[in-house]
Amino acid sequence: MPYGRGGEHPRAFYKALANPVRRDILSYLGEHGEANSTSVAKALGESTARPEGSHSG
Repeated sequence: MPYGRGGEHPRAFYKALANPVRRDILSYLGEHGEANSTSVAKALGESTARPEGSHSG
């Protein structure tokens, strides 16, 4: 049974919000509107670099 707009289960939503950086990103976007990853990372003092050992797909 779908739950959210994308059909995701609310548990996944709350798990994502458990990450403090993700909460900061949402807060930043709520205050400043649309932004790219580089500008958000710079504003939050984070890096857009992928952690060592991670890979896509």
